[in-house]
Amino acid sequence: MPPLIKVGVAGLGAIGFGMAESLIRSGFNVTGYDINPEFMRKLEEAGGHGVSSASKLAAASECCICVVATSDQARALFLEPAKGALWHLPPSSTIILGITARPDFVGAFQQEIRDAGRTDISLIDCPVSGGEARARAGTLSLLCSGDIGGIRRINLILHAIGSQIHEIPGSLGAASRIKLAHQILVGVNIAAAVEVSPLARASGLELGEVHEQVMGSDAASWLFGQRVCHMLDPKSIPASSLSIIVKDLSMISAYGRSYAVSLPMSLIAEQLFKFAASAQWDLGDDTSLVNLYLPQGPHQGEKEPVSIQDVQTLLFGIHTAGSLEAMSFARELEAHWPSFVSVVKNAAGANKAFEMLLKDMGMEYAPERISQEGFTALSTKMASIVDKISVCGPPLPLTSIAIQALSSVRWGGQV
Repeated sequence: MPPLIKVGVAGLGAIGFGMAESLIRSGFNVTGYDINPEFMRKLEEAGGHGVSSASKLAAASECCICVVATSDQARALFLEPAKGALWHLPPSSTIILGITARPDFVGAFQQEIRDAGRTDISLIDCPVSGGEARARAGTLSLLCSGDIGGIRRINLILHAIGSQIHEIPGSLGAASRIKLAHQILVGVNIAAAVEVSPLARASGLELGEVHEQVMGSDAASWLFGQRVCHMLDPKSIPASSLSIIVKDLSMISAYGRSYAVSLPMSLIAEQLFKFAASAQWDLGDDTSLVNLYLPQGPHQGEKEPVSIQDVQTLLFGIHTAGSLEAMSFARELEAHWPSFVSVVKNAAGANKAFEMLLKDMGMEYAPERISQEGFTALSTKMASIVDKISVCGPPLPLTSIAIQALSSVRWGGQV
């Protein structure tokens, strides 16, 4: 494709605006649309063009990237009678569906496009991972499924916004299956980073030193590194919206109920983030969950007898339980296993526990190759740490569920 192809971006929030900036830097003609006029003003300052409706966005686009918040918003953006973008896109345009959606939504959305007579439109299932900073740097992880030829025709666009381009084998929706399983790791690992940080401080540990030690150990995760840095410097770019992780985890739990899949780690993480959202602490920052763990009264107890090594053990256990759950869910969704592994290792859900489980399984999904005694020993060690914490110490709901999950693992990753 020529470098000056006209690209539209629908949804100029943290991810969409970062994408638009990256495309502009790469020489693309970028038009954006958002219901918030302030976001469009910022886009124009960055060298793009803002428009006031979905129809005007479509008319100015040969490729339209959709990064609105929900699948319902995406459907309305394109399919609203007369006003929707679909009716105004030029012939043979491409839609990049960059949202986290249920896999069955993606196939149904394509069918609606065809039923509307737009069989010329190429739809690419392309959920993204990486957060605001990587969006602005043009280094997102992109999961792409659908027509491989269509994906490669927009190769220049994809490489302008992402540094990791994963072409997922299978039909449209294959990328969304992997993204949904991956989001278990995102939700659990964010909550883990938030949960252990107040415990570390209550134990008299310096959070910066804890961060350094954890990131050099088997307890490391990409999200621990990123979220703790943000908690240490609140003026830095917010990690991600609280409302986004609530939406993603709610989608996972609904899918789990539909297919009778046990997802204890996801469910507790979902409820923790929902509590934070209902409390209205900071909907733009998922680390605002930390307020749940802070002392609510004047009581100032003695320091908790927890070491950095104890914190590492709790994190490793949580990451292990979350990784087992994500692996099991990926299999239930019939996600392409090699692609799932590649995405996790290179996206926001990356963590050392996942890699260690994978190595023990021989790079396949074979949890029966791992000794049950190892999980039992880990849960017992975690329980002994929790038992040391005083009644007035920080709550550890995610840790408690991880202990239970690890002590009752049955092969297949189910509990």
